[in-house]
Amino acid sequence: MKKDDAFFMGQKSKYNILQRLYKALEQNTEIPYPEIKDDNGIFAPAPEDLERLFALQFKALGGEFYYCKNNKELIVQLSELLDRKGLAQLHCADAKLLFLLKEGGFNKAINTQEKMTEGSVSISSCMQLVARTGSILFSSVQIEGRRYAIAPDAQIVISSTGQLVYNINEAILPHYHKFSPMPSMISLCSGASRTADIEKTLVMGAHGPKELIVFCVDL
Repeated sequence: MKKDDAFFMGQKSKYNILQRLYKALEQNTEIPYPEIKDDNGIFAPAPEDLERLFALQFKALGGEFYYCKNNKELIVQLSELLDRKGLAQLHCADAKLLFLLKEGGFNKAINTQEKMTEGSVSISSCMQLVARTGSILFSSVQIEGRRYAIAPDAQIVISSTGQLVYNINEAILPHYHKFSPMPSMISLCSGASRTADIEKTLVMGAHGPKELIVFCVDL
């Protein structure tokens, strides 16, 4: 078979597949049992203390969690953490967080530029905290975009108790009402980046931060 013939045969096959897909999409199939909802009774009811549940689940995934009663306590605990770990290359692009830290007397140097080097630490916000799974919801609508969840070696997330929800659907649902179209990226992060693909050896920081730290302020 000539090269051109093989190309046209491939294009024809592609066309036939797409036509079958379009035809299938035109034929709506009714849900056989609409009265049955898959999420009924699967999970235990949400507890009153979502902060404690999130902390337990998040720590079980290797994350570090700090509860702060107010902004003043946040500054103290954050400063102590950075000194204890020797973290210095701080990056933050969120104007609200920068204002909060400055107002609280935070005295560490923060780089607001996009470029990050080895050993960088990001200080960022998040969209929601999911207590049942210990997950953090990030979105491309945040000022940090996508890079802060991938580029730094350590990621510090500053959140509030008002961002805590019980289930994943409660975290994602507000996006449907608030944004149109939906953000190009919605990411659920459950613990620090890791992989065991290579000889079943756990490697931290495979495709994101090696350390994930959450500060939750009671607001």
